[in-house]
Amino acid sequence: MAPAIPTPEPWTVASPASVRPSGRYGGALRVLLGPAATRSRAGFLATLTLAPRESMSEHRHPHSDEFLYVVRGGIALTGGGRRTDLEGGQAAFIPRGRPHRLENTGDGEAVCVLFDGPLAPTPEEGHEETEPAPFADQAPPRVGDAP
Repeated sequence: MAPAIPTPEPWTVASPASVRPSGRYGGALRVLLGPAATRSRAGFLATLTLAPRESMSEHRHPHSDEFLYVVRGGIALTGGGRRTDLEGGQAAFIPRGRPHRLENTGDGEAVCVLFDGPLAPTPEEGHEETEPAPFADQAPPRVGDAP
């Protein structure tokens, strides 16, 4: 039997208010749970908040699938010549390697929950820009290895 992997006891709790957002790719991306907080390499859970007409630049995850859930607002998911409009209560699956972009199509704030997994071998290999990041001077979100 494999040895147990040490994890925080009894579980890890996070909230968007406790995480500094990264705006590098557009919007406010907050990594709530990832290896730095949980010691799990299964993936990471984040929230993305977009102001009206704001977007997250096109990118792809070469090692991870992405599960997207729209909590509220309207989002256009685009990439590869396709567009799918999503609204609060809808979810989408984005296969690994597929370029995608998210844009708030509404007049109010849009909030999404994202889960990406499995993790890339290193954080630097987990996200590839397919169009320039609008705020490239800002630090990327911290997914990182466990401390």
